[in-house]
Amino acid sequence: MHKVISTSTSIIIIAACAFFVATYTIVRTLNLSFPISSQALAVEKLSKKSAPVDVACQTRAFQGDEKISVWQIMKDGKAFVKVAKEDISKLPFSNIDNFRLIDQTPAIEEQLASSSEENPVQISITGFATLCDGTAFAALSYSDGLFSEKSQSI
Repeated sequence: MHKVISTSTSIIIIAACAFFVATYTIVRTLNLSFPISSQALAVEKLSKKSAPVDVACQTRAFQGDEKISVWQIMKDGKAFVKVAKEDISKLPFSNIDNFRLIDQTPAIEEQLASSSEENPVQISITGFATLCDGTAFAALSYSDGLFSEKSQSI
């Protein structure tokens, strides 16, 4: 019985050695290394690099109905609407005091052309959006997808 135990023990030892030699050979051939700290660092770097730019910066749109006093101003040859100081708090962002009106009617356009800080026009906006570059847009009649369609053409 002693010979049987030593034969089975020697077979197990030889198989284990063969397994370790084969694993070592494969790891050396493929040039693999598994240090835990650098692997965790590599995963962190990969996740930061693979994040699309669009996720970090998205157009933010808001829906609601607010009456505000505004007048028209020109910036870089484009018509913007400036908001009266007392009505800035009605907008979703308190640091924005002018925006582009994207669906103005000819009647509103005429009123805005003759408006001024001393003679503002009262309008009711139902939608407000900001782009990544800080440009703000407002709509008189909000509908889904309005800002993505109109802001591209303005």
